[in-house]
Amino acid sequence: MVSPKSSRQSKSPSGNDRTKKTSQPTRVPQHGVRRFGLSGEHVFLLLLAFRIANALTVKTFFQPDEYYQSLEPAWRLAFGPKSGAWITWEWRNQLRSSLHPVLFAGIYRVASIVSQLCNLTPEQRAAVLLAAPKVAQATFAVSLDFFTWRLAQRIYGPESVAAFTTLALTVLSPWQWFCSTRTLSNCIEAALTSAALFFWPWHWNYARTSNDDYGGGRGRVRKGDRELDILSPLSRLGEVPRLRTSLLLAAMATILRPTNILVWIPLSLHTLWKASRNEKKILIIEAICSGFVHKLLLFFFLSSPKCSYHSLGYLPKLTLPHRRSIVATTTALLDRWYYGIWTFPPFRFLHFNITKDLAVFYGTNRADYYLTEGLPLLLMAALPFGLVELYSSLTTSIRRSTDTTRNSGGWVRSTLAWVVVFVVGSLSLISHKEARFLYPLLPPLLLLAARPLSSFLGKRSIWRYILVVLVLGFNIGASYYTTQIHQRGVIDVVDYLRTQHEQSGGMPDNRTSVAFLMPCHSTPWRSHLIYPEVDAWALTCEPPIDVPASERADYVDEADIFYSSPLIWLKSSMEDIKSRFHDGRGDGSVAKMKYESQSRIEDGRVTGVGRSWPKYIVTFEALETTMRVFLRGSPYTLCKKFFNTQTHDDKRRKGDVLVWCRP
Repeated sequence: MVSPKSSRQSKSPSGNDRTKKTSQPTRVPQHGVRRFGLSGEHVFLLLLAFRIANALTVKTFFQPDEYYQSLEPAWRLAFGPKSGAWITWEWRNQLRSSLHPVLFAGIYRVASIVSQLCNLTPEQRAAVLLAAPKVAQATFAVSLDFFTWRLAQRIYGPESVAAFTTLALTVLSPWQWFCSTRTLSNCIEAALTSAALFFWPWHWNYARTSNDDYGGGRGRVRKGDRELDILSPLSRLGEVPRLRTSLLLAAMATILRPTNILVWIPLSLHTLWKASRNEKKILIIEAICSGFVHKLLLFFFLSSPKCSYHSLGYLPKLTLPHRRSIVATTTALLDRWYYGIWTFPPFRFLHFNITKDLAVFYGTNRADYYLTEGLPLLLMAALPFGLVELYSSLTTSIRRSTDTTRNSGGWVRSTLAWVVVFVVGSLSLISHKEARFLYPLLPPLLLLAARPLSSFLGKRSIWRYILVVLVLGFNIGASYYTTQIHQRGVIDVVDYLRTQHEQSGGMPDNRTSVAFLMPCHSTPWRSHLIYPEVDAWALTCEPPIDVPASERADYVDEADIFYSSPLIWLKSSMEDIKSRFHDGRGDGSVAKMKYESQSRIEDGRVTGVGRSWPKYIVTFEALETTMRVFLRGSPYTLCKKFFNTQTHDDKRRKGDVLVWCRP
């Protein structure tokens, strides 16, 4: 149904509106408009409750960055250098923006203060500190869902079936349930991107009437259908605050993840191409003020093959915070406070991971990885519909059909489709690939998939309903398996160790010492161990930062050395097990002296040779036979076993998680 306002606007210049009236039904989108009775406030509150429940029920492990690139530096910032947080090499080399850990450090401090004010027990305080970052991340997950839906409303109509389908897709997405509430920078990046896309001035991209020469006026947008009425504001001036908000959000996302700039390169260029002279001027000025152009120019400059860290004599001039670049100034000051020196983490990130090519140390993938694995993981059952609309939007924009030149929704979908192609193509050129790097593309992908899916569901058929039920069952099953079963043992074991420490009373005579003989970063660390009295260490995997590229093929880290020959490593790196437990004095003075004389790094973790035997040793099941042979005759026994996963792509991590303990 077309509003009276739309009818008046659709009259031809000659005043002959009979033809227009007869064509009005074709201007109603095929996905239709229906009333679902959902206000924005109600949807937001429902999503908030849903995502908080989501966050508190996730029991599995995904990526180490969930802890070591956010919660660990935040823990150190909140509770001090002696709190036992594990600070990885990225933070020691200023590769990461402090914005992310500063956020969670504030949450930790508030949670700790509230715990003290409420006189909570140590166990209760630990539970609060565990839950606080999860609940905080749930709010970002809500914004991702909410603004994806709101963008769909702008494109398809506030009461359209396609907009409601978009909301259903994001709520029922297995990837969203599995990943959105995790404290990864990619999750916040995706949330900021969805909000920035919602506030973007999409109507600046649309085709204008023939008498608009882009000569500096506002330009008249075609208003031939309901979709365009929804997108077009009454005043262009009213869009400036929205544009400013969009650019600020985009700049923040780029600070968190420098590769997020790839989303905005095609979108900005397309908008500048289509916008009027005044709109171009507004966009450029606001981008400079927000710091967005600042980051864009640096991205191109630092990505150049000729760019060298030692040859950038004028880099300080580029990285000094501009007085009007809000995000650049704020993040520069935060980084100066966090690191103690002036630094520019996006440059450091690109320099280490692209120029020095250190990202390949953590794995390489095929060029088609994002097409064959990345996109299927993100979309799951929605993949066929997303690919159909992606192809349709791309071919339509290439042919410049009527749908693209006269339909506002067609313009937006085509633009988003090209953004997806550009980002996927650009990231495919980088050797190190992960599905989560595509996370900012999930909102546009779901929005694109919603249109053909809503049309598919609009045709009543028993077979279609059966298919919908099967898809729902698949999504629910996949969500349950990935958040409750797959890789849960590495979470359960840390909770077990924390509980054992609590039950021991945490007294000095009953200190809880733990060694994780596993591939590096296989478990959470202080964010789950909580207590600094839990004295833990683990195998490391530092990259070859100072090793020449020609010698990196022969480089092995500590975890690689251990797994190449576990028995030799145990004999050479640990204290002699026979003298330790058969010196006639048991756990007495000799053991205490050896324990206190161990070499430790800055954050307190034990390192070097002659390490004292801890109370608990944690391994994967793949080492069970080796450990039984080595520990034979010692007081160690297999005291606990936690299911982890049925299968794993890393053979070292296959099987259950085992805990070996001694009295």
